[in-house]
Amino acid sequence: MMSGRSLKVELGAFLNVRSLSSFAVQCLVIIALFLVIRWITHNTIVNLRASNIASGFDFLDKRAGFNQPSSIIQYDDNATNGEVIEASLVNLVFISAISLITATFIGLFIGIGRLSNNWLIAKLSLCYVEFFRNIPPLVLLFFWSIGVMQILPPARQSLHWGAIAINIRGIYLPRPVWGEHTGLFIVISILLIAVAVGLHFRARYMIKERGLTSIRWWYGFVIGVLCPVILFFLLAYPTSWDIPALKGFNYSGGYYISPEFLSLYLALSIYTGALIAETIRAGIQGVDKGMSEAGSSLGLSNGLIMRLIILPLALRIIIPPLASQYMNLVKNTSLGAAVGYSELMMVSSTIMERTGQSVELAVIWIEVYLGLSIVVSLFMNWFNRHMALVER
Repeated sequence: MMSGRSLKVELGAFLNVRSLSSFAVQCLVIIALFLVIRWITHNTIVNLRASNIASGFDFLDKRAGFNQPSSIIQYDDNATNGEVIEASLVNLVFISAISLITATFIGLFIGIGRLSNNWLIAKLSLCYVEFFRNIPPLVLLFFWSIGVMQILPPARQSLHWGAIAINIRGIYLPRPVWGEHTGLFIVISILLIAVAVGLHFRARYMIKERGLTSIRWWYGFVIGVLCPVILFFLLAYPTSWDIPALKGFNYSGGYYISPEFLSLYLALSIYTGALIAETIRAGIQGVDKGMSEAGSSLGLSNGLIMRLIILPLALRIIIPPLASQYMNLVKNTSLGAAVGYSELMMVSSTIMERTGQSVELAVIWIEVYLGLSIVVSLFMNWFNRHMALVER
């Protein structure tokens, strides 16, 4: 017969088992999460029924009834809500991509400038970082949209720079009329670049694993760069140019860049560039000074030391926080709704006012921004592993 004290000891030992405690905590978390989701779903269904709003995504096939002339993919009033959202998603990805590239270059130059031996360059870089880093991006957006774009002259008094026209309605650029085989050129060029990248990685593998040094590096350059350039002149070289011209009260023809796009592009690039500059400065200062001294002892210039020694080593420190800045920039594109840029949030808000499908559109927002952030994160994680030191 087991005594009461022994029973308590055995029971306590049983409950203190780590695996059992972990399992119990996980079960409680799952139950709590299920109850929260069930409560949110129930309230949503009740509210939709009370508002006489039918749930589902059938509204995507209905006529939108509006258009956005500044959209990359043009559409008219007869386009469906789904087509309008797809066009806004293209606008979102495009503004994100070019803003990421511009912000990276700004951050690189300003970050290096902050560590310059030139007093003026270092102080100007410091002022840039401290000024723009401490201003909300929405304020910068309104500054460019209201303080700059709205003071440009009207269409009839446009500023001209060659065939380029600048006025309060945007910027009008000449548009090349590409050759009739441009599509074939794009397909072939993509295949050639893919082959060149494959040859590059194979060459690196042969050098690293087998110790071969007679790899022809210029093969990839010829296939991936020289051949597409030759094909461009043979298949896709512009036959003429579509020059924008004033017709009535506005310009027509050529490429059109809206003031909303310019405002969002400049605000995101300048603001994120200041944050990236600090990330790059911290990464460079995290490299041992002995590396610079070793480069100097070899007779390398400061530019070569920075490009060949410091920056490659600093990338291992820079990449993880840089990924966060990239994802923040992608999410900040939603601020374009404040100035009327036809990105996802602005277009979806218009559709919501017409259809009342707030829940479905919120799901689309979450999927889009979560998906883009995951893509950026996966790419930066791959790049981080690619730049990591390989231990032997």
